[in-house]
Amino acid sequence: MQNVEIARYFSELADLLEIQGSNPFRIRAYRNAARTLENLTESISELAAAGKSSLTEIPGIGKDLAEKITIIVESQKLPQLDELKSEIPTDVVSMLRIPGIGPKKVAALFNDLKLTTLEALRSAAEQGEIAQLKGFAQKTEQTILAGLDHLETVGQRFLLADAKTFADEIVNDLAGLDCVSQATVAGSCRRRKETVGDLDLLVTSSDSEQVMSALTEHRLVQETLAGGETKQRVRLINGIEMDLRVVPDESYGAA
Repeated sequence: MQNVEIARYFSELADLLEIQGSNPFRIRAYRNAARTLENLTESISELAAAGKSSLTEIPGIGKDLAEKITIIVESQKLPQLDELKSEIPTDVVSMLRIPGIGPKKVAALFNDLKLTTLEALRSAAEQGEIAQLKGFAQKTEQTILAGLDHLETVGQRFLLADAKTFADEIVNDLAGLDCVSQATVAGSCRRRKETVGDLDLLVTSSDSEQVMSALTEHRLVQETLAGGETKQRVRLINGIEMDLRVVPDESYGAA
């Protein structure tokens, strides 16, 4: 796993704990851990493989965080995060995607106004209920309404940085196959769009079956949605879908 993936678990954990009103020192510890891991030049996965003692040598990483990092690296899951997600309504978590609305404000919307859906959030903003909350204002309501419109327009899209992290790892792994000459990301991710709806992957190979089998079995792939002789569509563990196209070397430029 790449460092940014592991760091994301702790960022999400801190956000959800803040929504629940948990201990601020605990929240700060997870946020600091996320920043530390994002900026670390060494591979966290390799350090975890060397043992927890290697992880606790990282400034700010104690035994508890080292244990959680090990669990994430070994299982690509964090039970505590999964538990929190089951306790907090999905739409409340989605409120974090609204630009300018952080976990502290989401916590107030959820705990004080008891808003549990995006529809209820829009209604409260339109009726001026949110501006009456401490720390909020009419401008915040306008920000929320604009953000909700943005979410509806964007739909299920992903930030380029998040999508590219997954795409780069898969490209590197497929490029390492003996039967592969070239592997690259195409589409909106290659063009560096701010957000992407899905990912496109282009591979040149003499053995499309081996390439598609490798993608199916990749640790970042959740399930295969469709397949053919030279095309395949999969869903990654972060929800984004990826299209793979396998072509011979002479067709690379046109593809």
